[in-house]
Amino acid sequence: EHPNLRSLSLQNCHSLQLHQLSKLPIGLLELDISGSGKNIVPDACFYLPRSLVSLKINRWEHFGDLELTSLPHNLHTLEIEGWQLSAAGLKTLSDMPLTTLNLARITCCDLKEGLSYLPRSLKKLMLSQNALSALYLTSLQE
Repeated sequence: EHPNLRSLSLQNCHSLQLHQLSKLPIGLLELDISGSGKNIVPDACFYLPRSLVSLKINRWEHFGDLELTSLPHNLHTLEIEGWQLSAAGLKTLSDMPLTTLNLARITCCDLKEGLSYLPRSLKKLMLSQNALSALYLTSLQE
């Protein structure tokens, strides 16, 4: 056990298993498990430490709305590039104190509506590699 560990990066660890997520340090503040979800079944976010304020879980293409509801609620940074989401799923983020959000390359059939639900606390939003028109960007002004 490492009680002082606050940040952990496990990017592209393709052998990461569900049971290993439950063994992460309790006081962890930052976690990057981008590209490591190949063997993790959806709904596994339940096992993430509730202390997290920064979570990078990019390229977990088989994750979506349901998993958003089980993320820690005190996140300031969330990166979920490549997820399959809906406007309803994005609405679950509205109560989080997010300042940074990565929604690059997501699959979302009602993205324009979803953008209107994002938290007002956002300072940085990444929407790269999404099919956007100027019409979508107007929802960011509201």
